[in-house]
Amino acid sequence: MTGISRTHVAPTGRQRHPDGRSRRLAGFLPALLIMLLPGGLATAAEKSEAGLMAADRAFAEAAVKDRLDGWMQFFADDAVKFVFKGPLARGKAAVRAADAAMFQDPSVSLTWEPTDAGLFGDGGTGFTRGDYRVLRRDDSGRETVLSTGTYLTMWRLEDPGWKVILDTGLPDDDNHDDPAGHLDSDHGDH
Repeated sequence: MTGISRTHVAPTGRQRHPDGRSRRLAGFLPALLIMLLPGGLATAAEKSEAGLMAADRAFAEAAVKDRLDGWMQFFADDAVKFVFKGPLARGKAAVRAADAAMFQDPSVSLTWEPTDAGLFGDGGTGFTRGDYRVLRRDDSGRETVLSTGTYLTMWRLEDPGWKVILDTGLPDDDNHDDPAGHLDSDHGDH
């Protein structure tokens, strides 16, 4: 009886292949392999421009809410930060050291909104671009805009989501020569 496959029924009621492998296991293996591939845990929504925009907005919310710790939770371990008029910060610890001053004054905050996003061909790297503002809130709650500019952030899809691999910003022409218009004199970028 060649060419005929028989399915055996085990005492538990589960169907088993003649060689003893469960059909459930056979169905699980492709899913396991997909999860082990880079970016395999990401949903289709995460691997989209809308997913990048959502990650950038979550990044902005975390930076406002949790200040430096919120800012840093989105950086990859090997991230690079282009510091306006300063040296490159290479690696998460260097980025933290370079950006710590931005978050020292609790009355000053960095806010931004992405305007564009794009994915590269691999689906696991992309960018967001947008506008940022540095704000100072006085005791009455009134906000004053200290600085505005444009930023570019490069992202890589990691487990559990998008991480910043490169970040830079450029202050608008009307405020990039005024140190008072920045979070501090060395760090006026996103």
